[in-house]
Amino acid sequence: MDKGGNLLVEDNWYENGITRYPVLNLTGSGYLTLDNVKVAFTGVAASSAVNMTVNSFTGNLTINGGPFSGVSLNITGSNSATNVLVNNSLFNTQNGYPASIANSATKGQISLQGNWLNGVKYPNSGSTNSTWLNSMFSQILQGTNNPLVDRSTPVPIGATDLVLQGIGIEKVTNSFFITN
Repeated sequence: MDKGGNLLVEDNWYENGITRYPVLNLTGSGYLTLDNVKVAFTGVAASSAVNMTVNSFTGNLTINGGPFSGVSLNITGSNSATNVLVNNSLFNTQNGYPASIANSATKGQISLQGNWLNGVKYPNSGSTNSTWLNSMFSQILQGTNNPLVDRSTPVPIGATDLVLQGIGIEKVTNSFFITN
């Protein structure tokens, strides 16, 4: 990403069993949203290489609801204009390919919320507020390619605007509840 470009990737699946090319290397500027994106590395050749790197990126990166197998995330840099939200995503080691989440960025707003690393809930970190979250989810909320989401009619006051799509639930022992 560079020069302020915008990219929304939804419902994508990438799987590779031969080589470990970087999935993402953000150093420029722009707005990137990965929504319900699956990335899996299979095979036998293990590597400790980082697959997703964000280094002093200027702009917004939102990773929402992605399962990443054999993929690591590394956030670095000292850019106050870096905004990263990793929300409700799974990072798992697969076939010797490691998975990790590392944030050593010294500036910017980095928020890791509701993620899992190798089957263990990853600690939430970073602050959020409704204005920042709306900006981070803006590409999803304004998407017009989704026929199931009609954003042309305002949501009534007191109502919740909630759309659930492409849900994957694993290892549930009791039930899945949504309450108000």
